[in-house]
Amino acid sequence: MAHYHPMYGQLLNSREVSDLTGYTMNQLRYFRQHPDKAPFPLLKQGTTTFYREADVRKFVEQSGAIDIEYIVPDGFTPEPLVNPNYVSAKKGQYDQLAKITTANAWSKWTEKLTLNGGMDINEAYKFIADEQVRLYELATGDNLREMYGEDVDYPIRKNDPLRYWPSRTYGIRSLARKIYNWDVTDEDILNVPIGEVPPSKIE
Repeated sequence: MAHYHPMYGQLLNSREVSDLTGYTMNQLRYFRQHPDKAPFPLLKQGTTTFYREADVRKFVEQSGAIDIEYIVPDGFTPEPLVNPNYVSAKKGQYDQLAKITTANAWSKWTEKLTLNGGMDINEAYKFIADEQVRLYELATGDNLREMYGEDVDYPIRKNDPLRYWPSRTYGIRSLARKIYNWDVTDEDILNVPIGEVPPSKIE
């Protein structure tokens, strides 16, 4: 998230608002120049603009995100869709899922989610581990606890990175779904690309 203000709450920058709403950066720039035509409020701090996350999410819930129109010319056979069950009204949630990758699931997202969700850190880690096991078994048929015992974090991270990074990312995505009340399915969590396995760089 971009910023937190004690009066206005969680604030978003323009890129985050673009991801949630589907408005392009140029469209958001136009709204900044003509705030009376903007679909939701904005905050100015010098030359920097922020948006209240609560306002933006309310707009998406009421109006839906701006969707992409896929136009296929006659005679052209397109490649299969990555997620044919994609629901445009959930675009912002899919975009947020896609931001949780192998590169940041181990560090940045764990801390962020526990702070935002008000969860005890031990409770959060247990939830992540349980979902790590459940979702990885759903994706592959492999039960990580049967393979590595009750502690599924350190032994897998040390000895089996090809299983650790996808499973960890699935667990973090599931925690985000719980905390932010995203209307996404287990299949959505598994199908949105997770990044490099293992990651070449950790954020």
